[in-house]
Amino acid sequence: MRAFLQRLRRDEGGTAAIEFALWSALFFAVVLVALDFGMYRLYQLRLASAVEEGAILSFNMRGTLSQDSGATVRNYVRASAGLPGTAPIVTMNCNVGTANCVSVGRTCACVRATGFTAAPCATACPAGGTAGYYLKLTASYIYTPVIVPNRWLSNRAMRESAVVRLQ
Repeated sequence: MRAFLQRLRRDEGGTAAIEFALWSALFFAVVLVALDFGMYRLYQLRLASAVEEGAILSFNMRGTLSQDSGATVRNYVRASAGLPGTAPIVTMNCNVGTANCVSVGRTCACVRATGFTAAPCATACPAGGTAGYYLKLTASYIYTPVIVPNRWLSNRAMRESAVVRLQ
């Protein structure tokens, strides 16, 4: 029995198969994690593209914006994102935070980092530019990872926004 164990200990046949099995498991784990991060980035780019398209659509509709056309823009952004699961949450705000972006009775504002400040039309803004009628389109989406542990990517809200001058 002792001779058999010594011979088995010295035998190197099959070590390549064991090494291959260990390394390939590690390789496939890394590939799957990379695919999950890639999907996260792809969804983020889809959301950004949908917001850009929504901004162009709202600019093209600038003369006829109403509550109904605002819903059309929001639905367009949701549909064009093409993201799985729950649709992105899309909001539209005009100037001083009003959700109803209408083409009649518009008031002007200056764009700030945190929103808009009411200002007379065609006056100079503190940060540069001139006061006008602006629309801010924002979309957010919660990504659910497939492979990566939840603490790395779960509930990572993707958020994209665009500001469009309508006047």
